[in-house]
Amino acid sequence: MQGLTKSPGKSLAFIKAEAEELARSEKSKRLDEQAMLARDNLLFYLTEFVWTLNIDEMDPLDKGKWERYPNVYYKDRSDYRDDLALLLEVWQTERFILIPKSRQMLMTWTMVAAHLWRAQCKKDEIIFFQTLKEDKAGFKISNQSLLSRAEGILERQPHNLGLTSFSNGKTYKKQLKPPVIEFSNGSIMFGISQDSEDPRSYSTSAIFADEVAFQNKAAEAFGAAKFTLGSFGKYTGISTVYHHDPFFYHRCFSLDREVIPGHNATDLVVNGKYRRCEGMEVKQQTNDFVTIRYHYTANPAKRDPQWIENAKRAADPVDWEQEMEINWDVSKGAAYFSKFNAERHVAEVEIDAVAGIPVFRGWDFGFQFPGSVMAQIYNGTLMILKEYHEPNQETYDFISNALIYSRKMFPHAIFRDTCDANGTQRLKTKLTDVEIMKSLGLRPTYKWVRDDEYTLGLIRQYFNMETGDKPGVIINPSCQLMIEGFRTELRYPNVYAGSQRKNLLPIEKHPFIDILDALKYIVYNFGGKILDPNLGMPSEVELRSRNFGAVKVSQPRRDFMAM
Repeated sequence: MQGLTKSPGKSLAFIKAEAEELARSEKSKRLDEQAMLARDNLLFYLTEFVWTLNIDEMDPLDKGKWERYPNVYYKDRSDYRDDLALLLEVWQTERFILIPKSRQMLMTWTMVAAHLWRAQCKKDEIIFFQTLKEDKAGFKISNQSLLSRAEGILERQPHNLGLTSFSNGKTYKKQLKPPVIEFSNGSIMFGISQDSEDPRSYSTSAIFADEVAFQNKAAEAFGAAKFTLGSFGKYTGISTVYHHDPFFYHRCFSLDREVIPGHNATDLVVNGKYRRCEGMEVKQQTNDFVTIRYHYTANPAKRDPQWIENAKRAADPVDWEQEMEINWDVSKGAAYFSKFNAERHVAEVEIDAVAGIPVFRGWDFGFQFPGSVMAQIYNGTLMILKEYHEPNQETYDFISNALIYSRKMFPHAIFRDTCDANGTQRLKTKLTDVEIMKSLGLRPTYKWVRDDEYTLGLIRQYFNMETGDKPGVIINPSCQLMIEGFRTELRYPNVYAGSQRKNLLPIEKHPFIDILDALKYIVYNFGGKILDPNLGMPSEVELRSRNFGAVKVSQPRRDFMAM
């Protein structure tokens, strides 16, 4: 071996010890060189300095083992993962990234490791791991909570990457409550819930939101944090899909409530910015986000028909569509508004209010998602004209802004207002919602709602009674929240009793239930009454308003009364 000197006076044990010391020295030198490269190259860092715990339910033989992160650096090797390398290239290039993904694609580990690289290899990074509850972001669940995963990687790294050690002999120290990992280079990683105010208090380097579709306050959390990210901060949200959630879904599809929405995203593979990879789509949305659709077929091992057959055999068909095929439009349970059809019930272009009859304004004042709906009932048809929704506004501000909007939309209309009777309830010394409405010149009609099934059933009657070419409901295309509520969000939960599947009340609330509630008050207070509630269908509906006479709608044929 180079460096050893052969001498008659040296014992075999001495020569062996000298060889071992030289080998250690060469290994240390090689590790030092690798560490220098890893500090500058994320792909090399992941390939050589990251281990992950296999928690894949579809891989029972290796589940529970710590494994090297897949090879994303050495292109000439047969185990090179081009899909992950491309995803990481996009992640390093773009600032605002959303990744709708199939399950068990190593995405959470990838994002934890990528952000850990930033913390270890750059000075003074402020990084937040954000989940629904703080426990999942911190250390509570060993090797599965996000900071716990980062610690697992740190404990297995063969080199300090140039960081000095604290008094504990490690290059990092941790705090359990609130969950924090701090590095000797000044970088800090926080584990927070979606409710945390911490990102407001720092000049933030990066935020990683895990399973963001299931964070019902993700929109507010991102809105609050965006300004702290400055010109160079990064936001990454990953998730399996969850129907049409208010944040993840909308930003993945460029929806804009002020215009008729369309999927106007730019395909960044087609235009040549990124290379093509099977199972992946990379698009620039019109809302500043780049989306990476990461399907299980991006992983070569999961393209095997036998793997797919075995995995599908163990999965519920609805779960498979949603969690593996990244299908936004599936949902458990039958749709409550089963007769809604976008082609029939959504107008091709915006329709204006009918002159001479009132525009009904429905109000619901949930603080998180307050909503107002403007509608008319004309010739037996429920016409939903406009919706107004601004999250996290105090009642006075919300009503004031909604009044400006509705008067702008319908400058010559006579309005009739209605709201939830709970708006008369006083909290401590504050004005009630109804008192605030009256202070702004409104005189709302309200009465106590019997129950959700009854009042939602009133809306459903308009769909069930229509015949021929005349729709029972017509919705302007700008009312996207209402359309989504009708289309997919409000569903019967599934309950199994023996071998029978039973439908219960449709009270799985979607995030914009307040918009539907506002319409519910219009129909309940102005739209008619059920004369035969045992059927859940009317034998007769009397459409009433203060400015035009009663309109009688005869009982529909039985074939139109099927639920």
